[in-house]
Amino acid sequence: TKMDHLAVADRTIGVRFWYPAATAGSSARAVYRHLRALPGQQPLKIEETGRAVADAKPIAGQTFPLVIMSHGYGGWAEHMSRLGETLASRGYVVASIYHGDQPFTDIGSFAASFGGVLVNRTLDQRAVLNAVLGFKLAPEITEQINPNAIGLLGFSMGGYGSLTTAGV
Repeated sequence: TKMDHLAVADRTIGVRFWYPAATAGSSARAVYRHLRALPGQQPLKIEETGRAVADAKPIAGQTFPLVIMSHGYGGWAEHMSRLGETLASRGYVVASIYHGDQPFTDIGSFAASFGGVLVNRTLDQRAVLNAVLGFKLAPEITEQINPNAIGLLGFSMGGYGSLTTAGV
């Protein structure tokens, strides 16, 4: 697993990669941390140890299908880490986007935040696809991708973005 960053318009988004890797002799497991802060509530620290090996060396000399993964409103790149790890263990390169949705504190800022999601999901998905295919993100991983085998999946607002990206 590896995290990288990409500038999209006036924002920077994160991209978490899971990929087929050579893990012999490696034992350092990936730890995913997130601070979930909702208006009027104490921030919740989320930490999960994954099954993936942190910073494992990608398998060389083979290509794999790509899956771009897009989370729901208020989510984060590792929100679906178990799915990402499972797909990688089955021979896929997974690029999971951290969209960095705008936080909100009241109705007005919620409307602005949600409106940003409607615009940015598709922009982010397309930017990640272009960056991955152009080797601008994690080239040691993205050179493993078969450009003729690409999928896009999304949960909730990530699903909305996926449908919009696909042209629906």
